[in-house]
Amino acid sequence: MMQSIKSVATELEVSKNALRYYEKEELIGPIDRDANGIRQYSTQDIEMIYKIVHLRAMGATIKEIKSLLYDHDENNINDRMIEDLIKFLGELDSRLTRNINEIENQKVKIQKKVSRLENLLKNK
Repeated sequence: MMQSIKSVATELEVSKNALRYYEKEELIGPIDRDANGIRQYSTQDIEMIYKIVHLRAMGATIKEIKSLLYDHDENNINDRMIEDLIKFLGELDSRLTRNINEIENQKVKIQKKVSRLENLLKNK
């Protein structure tokens, strides 16, 4: 069953612009269109979009997703593909850890600033 761009965007909680961008970047597609020119997504399209959305949520770039999804044949999983995936996920994990550390440092700075401002109010 084919689904419209609005339906897919709602179902996968992604913007219609993101879906258009994924098609433009050739992560999906080309997407079929109905008589009115409205994009119509197949089950296979939706499955691929789900993978893309999931990888993006983990912090993968479009370039990384292209490499991961298209440099490997899903129907012929081999040791190289598994090793590449392990390496990729390890790199994502490291990147997320760095981001978490940066956010924690920013949070400490904000807390210090709030504390100083609260002290200013108390000392008036």
